[in-house]
Order: sequence, then C-alpha cells, then structure tokens
Amino acid sequence: MKRVKDFFVNLDHRHYVCVVITLAFLCLTAFVYTGSVERLIETIRDFGTSVYSYFVNIVTLGNADIVFDPDDVATVIRPSGVIYPVENNFSQFVEDFKLYWNLFADSNTFYAYLANVLQVIIYITMFGYLPVILFFLIKSVAKRRFYKPNNNNSDSKPLQIYKSFRARILVPAVRYLRSYAIFFRATKYLSLWLIIWSINTNIASIVTGAVSFLFYFSVSFDVGEIPHQFYKLFLDLSLMFKTLPAIVWIVVALILFDLWRKNRGERRLRIFEGRIRGFLSLLPICILLCGSMGKKKTTILTDMALTQRVVFRDKALEIMQNIDLHYPSFPWLSFEKDLRAGFDEGSIYSLATIEEYVIRRCVQSERIINDEGGCRKYVERHNRKHPDKIVSAPYWGYDYKQYRPCRLCACVFHLYMQ
Repeated sequence: MKRVKDFFVNLDHRHYVCVVITLAFLCLTAFVYTGSVERLIETIRDFGTSVYSYFVNIVTLGNADIVFDPDDVATVIRPSGVIYPVENNFSQFVEDFKLYWNLFADSNTFYAYLANVLQVIIYITMFGYLPVILFFLIKSVAKRRFYKPNNNNSDSKPLQIYKSFRARILVPAVRYLRSYAIFFRATKYLSLWLIIWSINTNIASIVTGAVSFLFYFSVSFDVGEIPHQFYKLFLDLSLMFKTLPAIVWIVVALILFDLWRKNRGERRLRIFEGRIRGFLSLLPICILLCGSMGKKKTTILTDMALTQRVVFRDKALEIMQNIDLHYPSFPWLSFEKDLRAGFDEGSIYSLATIEEYVIRRCVQSERIINDEGGCRKYVERHNRKHPDKIVSAPYWGYDYKQYRPCRLCACVFHLYMQ
C-alpha cells in the first residue's frame, strides 16, 4: 500500500492533466461523435468482407461471388430527408450530372450569385467602416503618445511594459509549454489523442473504406461504383466540417498558411542565392566597389562574402565526400578529434603546421608498428600512467595491415591542401 501511495505522490502532475484530457476526448467520442464510431464499425465490416472476397476470388480464379456491397452508404451520418443521388446505373448518373450542370450554369443562378456577393460586400462595408476608423484613430494617438525619441539612454514606457510582460507572463508560459512538448515526446499521450480524433473526424473510416474499395475493385473492376465512393467520402467529410468548431479550422488554416509561406520564402531565397552565385562566378579575382555614403556598399560586400563562404563550404564538402569514397574504412572521426585537440593546444594553427603534424604522426605510427626501440611497450606504459593523454593507435586506428598507409598520407595531404 505504501508503494502505491509513493507512486501517486511522486507521479508528475502532467500525467493527471493528460488523463483528464484523454477522458474528456473519450466522453466526446461516446456522446457527441457516436456516428463516427458506428461508421468506423461499418467500414471495418466492409474491409473484412472485401478482403475475404479478394482472397476467395484468387483461390477460385474469379469464380466466386463478391460479397462486398459497395452500395451500402452509412445511414448513421446521412442527413435526414436526403435522397441518394447516385443511381446504380452509371449512364443514369451521367444524365443526372448533365441536368445538374445545366442548372448550375444557368444565367439566373449566376445573377443570384452576384446579388449575394453584392449583399456581402454591403455588409462588410457597413460593419467594417467603424473598426477601420477606430484603428487609424488609435494608431495616431499611440504614435503621438509613445513614438517619441529616446535620448536619455533609458527604456521607454512601452518597452518597460513589454519587458515586464515578457518576464512575468510570456517567458514562463513558453517555458511551461516547452516542458509539455518534451513530456509529450517522452510519452504516448499525443499518439493516443491522434487516434481518438482520427476516429471522431472519420479519418480512420475514410482510410479503411478506401482500402476496402481497393480490394473490391481489384477483383470486380466495377467502374460504375466509383461515384458511390465519392458520395460516401462527401458524407464522411461532412461530419468533420459540421462538428468541429470554427476555431479549429482557423488554427489549421494558419498552420497550412505558415507552411506554405515558409516553403515559398525558402524557395525564393534559394533562387536568389543561385543568382548571386552565378554572378560571383563571373567576377574577376579582385573587385572594387565605389560610391558615396549610404549606397549599401557594406551590405553588398557582406552578402558577397557570406555567399562565397557557402560556395567554399560546398566545394570542401564535395572534396571530402570524394576522398571518403576512396577511403571508406578510414576513421575520419578519430582523425578530426586528434586535429581538434591540436587546435585547442595551439600546436596546430596553420596549413603548414597541419602538414608537419600529419607527417610526425605518420612517422610515430611507423615506429609503433615496427616497434623500434621498444616504442610499442613505451606507448602502452604511457597510456596506462596517463589516461588523460593517451597516444592514439597507429594511423588513428586505420587498418594498416590491409591497406597502404602511404596512400593514406597522400589522401590526408590532398584533403587539407584544398
């Protein structure tokens, strides 16, 4: 009993919050989204029958009857009083669609649409006039009140208010939400919530129904049933749009807009970066920028220098990848750590010292391999006495018995001479 009590006492409070949220979601599933659950049961039943028909037709070489009924539309989500618009005959569906298109493309329908649009514009003008005036009025008052030059080397009142808000509310809230994000990644609550809401919004039913129809279509090739499936998809999606509140769709729209904005901006930056690279490749070795003050000379030079740095890094990466393909078994990480240690100690500080260091290490590796003057035993004794200054293995752990060290040295020299 004490262990159970200690377990609940030491349990993170975020578990209680997540359990309460999970129970709330399950209550919504049981009392609000009951149609979605029944619809999922129907699609699971269709999936089982379609898979059964698929394998039976494979075994009997297509001589078995297909037990899957694609005409079965979910009655639990069908709106009351709506007549099933798609006939079993595909030609009849085409005729009905022609009649619908004639009604849709009618001039009276178009004029009615324009009248509704005009009415919406009138409402927007009537109700949007006052907010626009208030916005510009508040902006002008705030500009006169707060936008003043600050030459006292002290924070203005708006900045003080923002710093106070940031220190007392914004930073703790962001820190608290980040802790929840880390908590969600360490637990399975988020996956459980996604499963629950995929059932509530009929996403699971749509996926299961689509897979069921694919199994059915693979043995029946019934093209005339495709419109029925689109109608069932429309019914499944209608529940999602009717039950979820508008704020959810606003958040989803903002997230999608942010993703589209980022992708478009990054693509635009890549295009301009490619243009700048092409321009720099046409320039001579030395260039001279002339102009008066404020003509963005420093900005241009900074941009060119940053771009050229990226070009050099890409070329260096390409060289390293080519060398890595020639020597895939070489421990590059150990070699890099050894060089970093030399950089930190100050023994390596230029390209010439790198070359000397590599030659010295190669000579040392040869002495250890050949055991000249008991060098191997000395290294082993030194590593035992000084574990913080261990002499690395010959050629940084490279398999020198199978490969040629002389080619390795040439490889290292070629890499760092680039």
